[in-house]
Parts: sequence; C-alpha cells; structure tokens
Amino acid sequence: MSSSPLGPLVGAEVLRRKPMHRRFLMHSLNLLTAAEQLDAERYLSFLISEGETVESVAAAYLVMVDDQFRETMHFRQTGKYRFSEFAQARADVYDNAPFMRQYMLGLALSTFWWANHVQLRRFFTAQLPSLCALGGLYREVGPGHGIYFGQALAAGGFDRYEAIDVSATSIALTQRLLGSGIWGELPEASFKQADFLQNVPGDRANVLVMGEVLEHVETPSLFLARAHDATTPDARVFLTTCLNAPAIDHLWNPPSLKALEDLFAEHGFAIVERCELGPPGRTLAECEAERLTLNVGYVLRKGLSK
Repeated sequence: MSSSPLGPLVGAEVLRRKPMHRRFLMHSLNLLTAAEQLDAERYLSFLISEGETVESVAAAYLVMVDDQFRETMHFRQTGKYRFSEFAQARADVYDNAPFMRQYMLGLALSTFWWANHVQLRRFFTAQLPSLCALGGLYREVGPGHGIYFGQALAAGGFDRYEAIDVSATSIALTQRLLGSGIWGELPEASFKQADFLQNVPGDRANVLVMGEVLEHVETPSLFLARAHDATTPDARVFLTTCLNAPAIDHLWNPPSLKALEDLFAEHGFAIVERCELGPPGRTLAECEAERLTLNVGYVLRKGLSK
C-alpha cells in the first residue's frame, strides 16, 4: 500500500478537473467510516500497482460521472434510456476494452464515493453472515469491478466460488484484484466469460449475487426465470438494481417499485430483506412521481410457486 493517502490525492485531482462536483463528493466522503476509508485506500493502491496514476484514476472516475450526466439529460428530455437492446451496449461498452476498464474503475470508486452506493455496500456487508451460513456454491453474475466478489471470498463460508460476466475486461480485472492481496489470501474461485441468459451453469447455486445487473438486460423476466432455475430450493438471491438511473449501458427501467417487486413474486421469489435509497430528503413516493433515481437492494428466497 502507498505510504501516502491516495484518496485525498485522487479526490483533489477530480475536483481540480470538475470543481462543481465538490459538494456531492464531500457529502459522500464525510459518510465513510474509518474501515471504509481503509478499503478505499486499499483499492486505490491496487490500481496504482496496476500502473494507474492519480491522474488516470481521476480521469476514469470522471468518464463515469460525465456519462451519467449526459445520459441523465437524455432521460429527462425523452423519458427513456438511450439504448434498449443488449447488442448496442455490448458493442459500445462491454466489448470496448479501453472504455470498459475506465468505466469499471469509475464504478468501483462510486462504491466509496457515492452515498447511495456506500449504503448498498453496507447492506451487502450486513447480509453476508447469513448468506455465508448457507455454505455450498456462491455464484456472482456480473462481478464487474470485483469488489463485492472479493468481499465475499474474504468472508469465507462457502465450498466453492464462481463468477460469470459477459465482459472479458471485467473478468480479468476481478481476477487481478483478487490476486492483489488487498484482502489477504483468498479461497480459489472459478471464472467464466459468458452471458448468463445463454449459458446457465449445470450446478445450482446456494447463493446467487447479482449486483447492478437487471437494469442491463433486455428481458429481466427471463433473467429472473434463469436465476430461479440456477439456484437450489433453499437458495438466497442478493441483488441490487435501480429505477430512473440512466447510464450508457442501462436498458431496462422498472415502471415502478411495485412492478419490480411483483416481478420477483411472479418468478417464485419472496423478499426477505430490502434496502431503498433515494436522494436525501426525498420520499419514495416523490422519487417515483418525479422519476428521481432510486437505488434498491434485496435478499430474496425461493419457495413461492411460479
């Protein structure tokens, strides 16, 4: 790990390039616990070990910030996300290795630097002990930058760990992150570059994690059906997703929170735990009425008839 705190250096470079981001960033950073600050430092140290610099990390983060701003303007003007077909997102994002790397680094930093993403990670951390108690196979679809997957491996408790992602860039980044030592020595894990909809694994998972995945698919109903088929009868599914949250690779926007949760029930899942996060000071009703961004997380269990 670097002997100098990297977070303040990268943050200062971000604000030098985009001063208007100060209020948002400072609010989020002030929420972090000492342990979360240490996690952020460890991740930044990993990036430096990968050959990144303070300047390149700041630039990657701002690629993601600028993308969100641009897509938000499009959403406000049209009421729709820019893309609706997976092939478009795959060509422009997932198979575009240079852009995908920057995008994943920016999203990783948002785990520590965006208040709602900080809260979602805390929700995941709080659920890990009960998920680990199930043992068996832990499968994560779309590990992306690898932070949640690494955290699960560090927690232990499972017999096997498996990651599936459509992006070769994400798979490689996650593998290098796990091998970096920032979480110490971790259990072995298997990795597969594949589309979960097209390549359903033979072994059923005891825990299936899908962090920020549903908004990236054309047919969430089919995705949830596959999730049901690919898990054991007593499995738990941890997922996060969002409403009214435009990004270049977001395809599906749930019409309402109720419609999203009804979709779970339609595919044989009951809600065990939930986390709902809107802008500070705004109610869920206001978020839906004004189409404001809403981040949500769930633990689901199987058992309802489909």
